[in-house]
Amino acid sequence: MREFWTFRHAAWLGWQTESNWTDPLLFAIYSVIRPITTTLMVVLMYWFVGSKETSLFELMFLGNTLYMYIFNVPFGISYVIMEDREHYKVLKYLYISPANIYVYLIGRGVSKFVITTVAVAITLAFGVLWFFLHLLPTNSIMPRLDVANERQLYLPGWGLYLAVGVALLMWLE
Repeated sequence: MREFWTFRHAAWLGWQTESNWTDPLLFAIYSVIRPITTTLMVVLMYWFVGSKETSLFELMFLGNTLYMYIFNVPFGISYVIMEDREHYKVLKYLYISPANIYVYLIGRGVSKFVITTVAVAITLAFGVLWFFLHLLPTNSIMPRLDVANERQLYLPGWGLYLAVGVALLMWLE
């Protein structure tokens, strides 16, 4: 039972430190805006570098999105160790306390994993929304006889290809 309480309080502490102890509504707004702006930065960097090769964009976008798991979770847990040791100076007290240090680190890691999963879901939803937003002007303002044209799918296809790629990756795992 002690491990459960250690895990619960460590996850709560992880959530509070990730949100910088702010209001949950403010942190929710930040959690929505941050992945979208980082996605737009990557898109603009890809576009301004001069690469107009769209077949590589989906892979780069998906790789950048899933890299959030690699960066935030394992590196985040190692940063928790450093932060608790150097900044807060509580790691030695956590180590000698009756709480299990590994359960504590797992709890902090789970909070980072949940926050990262929300960011990844928002980024992927933005990619799918990108597809429908770019089809909207071509098919809804003026009725057309040729609804499905390949020239209309060049730009919005990025979001659809991203969603199909993620679904395929999830299905293969």
